[in-house]
Amino acid sequence: MRETNNLHVVDTSPLITPTQLKRELPISECAAETVAATRDTIRAILLGEDNRLLAVVGPCSIHDVDAARDYAERRVAEHYAEFKRLAEIGRTLINSAPLTVEAAETVRRLEREDFCFPDLDPAWARPPADR
Repeated sequence: MRETNNLHVVDTSPLITPTQLKRELPISECAAETVAATRDTIRAILLGEDNRLLAVVGPCSIHDVDAARDYAERRVAEHYAEFKRLAEIGRTLINSAPLTVEAAETVRRLEREDFCFPDLDPAWARPPADR
C-alpha cells in the first residue's frame, strides 16, 4: 500500500495547552465583548428572535474558498426560495383556502429535510382528504 500520511510534513512541534495559551495571551476587553455579543446574536437566531440564517462552518471544512462561497450562495438561494414558498402557503392558510396536495407535501418535505421549524405542527398541512 502506498504511503498517504504526512507526505509533505517537514517538521512537527508540540502545541501548548489551552490553559497555557490563555495564561500567555489573556483575552482583551474588546475580544471578550465581541465573543459575548456574538453569542447573544447566535442565541437570538436559534430562538427565532433574529431572522438571519446561521451557517456553522468548521475551520477544517474549507479548503477551497471559492467552492465554499459558491456552496453558501446556492444554499442561501435554496433556503430563500423555500421561505418564499412557505410564505405563499401561509398566505393561503390566512385566507382560509385549503392547501393543495403539493403545498402540503412541500411543508412535510421541509419539516423532514431541514427540521428548521421545530414548533411547526405539520398536521395542519394535510390535504383535505387526510383530515
